[in-house]
Amino acid sequence: MSRRDGGKTMRGDMYLAWSSSEEILNRTESGGLVISLLKFALESKRVDAVLAINARDGNRCDGIPVLITDPDEVISIAEALHCVTVNIPRYIKEYLRGAFDMKLAVVSKPCDIRGIIELAKRKQIGLDNLEKKTFVEICSDKDGELFEEAIKAGYIN
Repeated sequence: MSRRDGGKTMRGDMYLAWSSSEEILNRTESGGLVISLLKFALESKRVDAVLAINARDGNRCDGIPVLITDPDEVISIAEALHCVTVNIPRYIKEYLRGAFDMKLAVVSKPCDIRGIIELAKRKQIGLDNLEKKTFVEICSDKDGELFEEAIKAGYIN
């Protein structure tokens, strides 16, 4: 639910939100906001694909990168995999040709985001094609554009 007073957020830049989908709410640990925003980004064509980590054979301590293009498959990455060490920057560079030809949303740990930035400095990853408000940086969506669109479209409450 977004808190609003006169068309402005409660403190100017703070949102309290969760998924409007019962299925997502039931599968996620913290309200399903990120999953709903990823689904919205795919359905609204803000991104061509979502790169995330999925549990290998149901093991939450072992994960593999998955590239999702179907919005209905985003729910498959609902589990938090905090201890999995997959080299996301290398995956983008080597298997997605640096993401120079696709708009990509990346769900990752801060250390991998730092690696993406370093490879972009070396022109090995197309940082311009990565969604800037990608969901590691949700808290810094200062203009609220992504949230506003997702709220209007009914993806989050």
